[in-house]
Parts: sequence; structure tokens; C-alpha cells
Amino acid sequence: MMNKLDQRDGILSRSINALHPSARLRFVAPFLLGSPRRLGRKGRRSLREQGLPAPDGILLTLDPVLLAEERCGGCSAVARCCGVSMAYDELNRVVFEGRFSGVHLYFLLTRYPLSYHEEILDLGLRYQDCAFILLGPTAIVEADFLQDLAGAGNIAVTLNVDGYALETDSLRGAGSYARFRRSREAVRQAGAPFGFAACCYNGNLPSVLSRGFLDQLMADGALFGAYYPYLAARTAGIGSLRLGREQLAGMTEKVRQLRKGCPLPLIDAQRDVSFVGKSSRGGLLLHRVNSAIRYMTVVESLERAVLGPVSCLYPGDPESRGDCPLLHEQDWQKRLLYEILAADQRLEPLSFSDSSNEGQWVPVAL
Repeated sequence: MMNKLDQRDGILSRSINALHPSARLRFVAPFLLGSPRRLGRKGRRSLREQGLPAPDGILLTLDPVLLAEERCGGCSAVARCCGVSMAYDELNRVVFEGRFSGVHLYFLLTRYPLSYHEEILDLGLRYQDCAFILLGPTAIVEADFLQDLAGAGNIAVTLNVDGYALETDSLRGAGSYARFRRSREAVRQAGAPFGFAACCYNGNLPSVLSRGFLDQLMADGALFGAYYPYLAARTAGIGSLRLGREQLAGMTEKVRQLRKGCPLPLIDAQRDVSFVGKSSRGGLLLHRVNSAIRYMTVVESLERAVLGPVSCLYPGDPESRGDCPLLHEQDWQKRLLYEILAADQRLEPLSFSDSSNEGQWVPVAL
């Protein structure tokens, strides 16, 4: 009789075979089954020779975001801190320079993925030896968009699911789990590679960290997964969803157990992920880039990040030397990433339109 490990390997093989041929060639082979670090050894060695860290990937924050919107009210620097959306020229330059420096893995963080349809697709087609992983809270169900991503082959989608229907809807709003299922089916039909991101909060740990939940996602075709804790400052109207210290430790231990016998790469974001400028003990070192990159090169942005958070204040005005207490919180970059990923999905679909002479993208309701 086939044991459970053989069964899981068989499920993974079927998921890979169901992908678009381009995805098997450009994403699965070099990045899922291979080692992306080997693709840029020369560039990474050059960074180390300059005394700089060599990140495994770059996190591109495409939208203008605040560090903690509910705590920024009344701050005179909000407009500068929020910044602007990243233009395509900036995205293209970051990937070009990052690839030259040995970085072949890029995470694209946005609440409005459809608004960057052409930009994301062009990056994937232009840099076929790089992988792009789309992050954000919005469920993607647009078939044409997903088919284009599948054809490019090196663009993967991350779907947010925080347990079963009750747990996911409790965090993201009624109907979020149903939207996840529709998005999952759309991605599978398109043949695009996808993984999952599961938020662990006070109320869903038994479900989201269960072996049955993981096995179901594997059976649905997920190729990778990530678990991250809920770290929002506050939630109006309900009790605290933040995990306590013992719960965070238990989460780490449970993810470690789930990895045993699991063929999928599983990431414990609080333990495995670190950002340039903070402790690099995690297995995945990332460098966060936003629209401030227009003022500097990727190497210069690495130099700033190494100096610490004070040098990174106000992305819209990099010459500012103000002091924001939020940036002195431990792992503020992780907090920013977690809060965006765990955002409510009940917003209507959005798109972008050109509303300025500079060609900046701004969100408008359809």
C-alpha cells in the first residue's frame, strides 16, 4: 500500500503536470525544484565584496501604503510617508539592476493586481530567468489575466486562505472564503503556478495549522505555502486577534512539524524571513523597495537599508531626517507586509487610471 509520503509526492507531481508548459519550464524547474541562489552567484559575490548583504529576493511594494494607518492620524508627514505608486520604468529598472546583482526572485505586493496587468506580464516576459510572485489580499478571478500569467510561465500567484470558511470570513469579511475558492479554480484552469498565504490569528490556529488543511491545499494544486502571524495594532469592535508569545512559539513549532513529510516548501514568515537592515538569521533575506527607488540605484538602496530605519524615512522625500517612532518598532517591515496581506477583502474591484502629467497611477473605482 502506498504510504502517505508517496501519496503527497504523487499529488505534487499531478499538480505540476497540470501547469502550463511554460510554468513547468520557467518556474517549477529553476525555482521550485532548483535553487535560485545559484542563478546569480557572481552578482551576489560582488555585493559581498562591497560589504553589502546579498538578498535572496526583492519585495516590491507597488502601491502607496502607510506603515500603520490607524496610528498616523494627525501626523504632518503622512503625505510624504505614503509616497506614490511605482511606475513601470521604476519596476523595470529595479529588476534589471537586481538581476545584475544576482537577485532572480521578486515579490510583487499590491492590493490592485489587475491594475498592473501589463506591467507584471511585461516583467515576466522580459526577464525569463527571474521569478515573480504576486502577493496581496485581493482574490484574483480574472481568467484572461491568469491565462497571460500562465503563458509567461515565471509568474506565480499567492492566494490568501486563513483556515476554512468560518476562520477566513471572520478575518477578511463574509464571502472571502468563497472568493478564495473561485480564485483557486480560475488559477488551476489557467495552468498558472500558485501557493497559499495563511494568516495565523487568535481563533484559527487549530484549523490553519492542521495537517488536513495543508493536505487539502496540496490536493487543490498549491505548490508552496507561507504562514504568518496577525500583528495589526488593533481591531475595532472585536477582541484582540494578535497571538501571544506562547502562541507564536507554538506556531513555529507546528510549522516545523508540518514540514516533515511535506513535499511543498513551507515558510514560517516570522522565523524564516528577514529584511536587510534587521537580523539576517532567517533563511530568506529580502530587500524592500518602493517608489523611493526613483532617487537611487538598487545598490544605493541596499546601502541605506543597512544603515537602519532612520535612513529610510518618508519614501516620497528621501532627504527628510524626521523621526517616526513606528520605524523604531522591531521588524516594522514584517509588520507592514503582514498587515497588507491580512487586509479585508470586501473592497470593490479597483483599477488605475493616469491622472497626472507625470504619469502616476492612482486607484479609482470601476
